[in-house]
Amino acid sequence: WFKNELNLTQCLCQLLDSGDMNGIDGSLSTISKLCEDSYTELDREVYGRPVNYLVPKLITFFGHQQVQIRKSAVHSIVNLLQSSSVAEDNGAGIFNAIIANLEPFLQGIFLLANDQDKEIKKDVCRSFVALLDCYQRIKPFIKDIINYMLHQTQDPDENLALEACEFWSAIAEMEAAIQDLQPFIPQLLPVLLKGMVYSEMDRVMLAAEDDDAHVADKEEHIHPHLINKAVNKRMHANQHQNGDDDDDDDDDADEVSQWNLRKCSASSLDVMSSMYGDPILEVLLPLIQERMQENQQWEVRESAILALGAVAEGCYTGMKPHLNQLIPYLVKVLNNDVKP
Repeated sequence: WFKNELNLTQCLCQLLDSGDMNGIDGSLSTISKLCEDSYTELDREVYGRPVNYLVPKLITFFGHQQVQIRKSAVHSIVNLLQSSSVAEDNGAGIFNAIIANLEPFLQGIFLLANDQDKEIKKDVCRSFVALLDCYQRIKPFIKDIINYMLHQTQDPDENLALEACEFWSAIAEMEAAIQDLQPFIPQLLPVLLKGMVYSEMDRVMLAAEDDDAHVADKEEHIHPHLINKAVNKRMHANQHQNGDDDDDDDDDADEVSQWNLRKCSASSLDVMSSMYGDPILEVLLPLIQERMQENQQWEVRESAILALGAVAEGCYTGMKPHLNQLIPYLVKVLNNDVKP
C-alpha cells in the first residue's frame, strides 16, 4: 500500500499544509501510528525515504496552539527516535533524519518542556533519553537538560517521574558524561532516594501479595539483583517488534508490570555507584543513615536498605568500614515484626 502513485505520506503532508484543523489532526494521528508501527518503511529508498521530509514537517507543529496537534507531532518523532535504537536495518537512517534537523528539533523540545500536558512532558523526557545517543551534539545544552530532568523526576505524577528517571541510568553509564553529571550528584542522590520509597500503588500491591504464601516465588524476587536498565530497554524494544511467541509476550507483560519508579531509581543509583564509586558515599551515607532512624516510617527505612543494596557492589571498598554497624542493624530489621 506504500507504493500508490500518490504516496500516502505525501497525501498526509498535503493535509498538514491544508489549514483544515480536522485534516491536520487526522493526518498527524495517522503519521503517529505510521511512526510507531511502520517506521522501517519510512526510511526505505524505494519509497523515497519519507522520513526525511516528515521530520522537519512534524517539528513545525511543536508550537501549535491546539494541544492534540502538539501531542501527535512530538509523539511521532519520539516514536521514530525510540524505534531507531532498536531497528536492525533502518535505525541509522531514521536517526540521521532527526539529527539533520537537530537544531529546530531541540528548539521545539525546549519550547514543549513547560507544556501543561503531561503526555507531552513524557515525550520530552523520552526524547532527551534517546538523544543521549548523540551526546556530543547535545552537550552544549546538557546542564539545562539535567536540571529539567531533575525537576520532572520529582513530579507528583509517578508515570511522568518514571519517564524522567530513565535518564539517570542512561547518562550515568556514559563515560563521556561523567564530568558533566558529577556536579549534580548532591542534588540527584536525594531525588533518587525519595523515588525508592514505596508509592501508594506499591503498598496496595504489597497488601494484595500478603496472601500468596502458597505461590512459588519468581527468580527475580529472590535473586539479589536489581531490575536494571537493560530489562527496561529490552521492554521498549519489544514494543517495537512484531514477535509471534505468546510466551515472550507474557514475559514482556510481566516486565512491564514490575518496572516502576522505585526500581528505576534503585537501578540508576546502582549504575552511578559503578561509575563514580566510593566518592558518592560522602553525600549518600548521611542520607541513608538519616533514613535508617527508628523514628522514620517503615517505607523510608526500607528505601535506605534498598539503597545499601544498590551501592553494595559499586562502593564495596567504601562500605567495608561501616559493616560493623550495618550488619547488626539489618539483623535487627529481619527480626522485626513490622514491615519490611
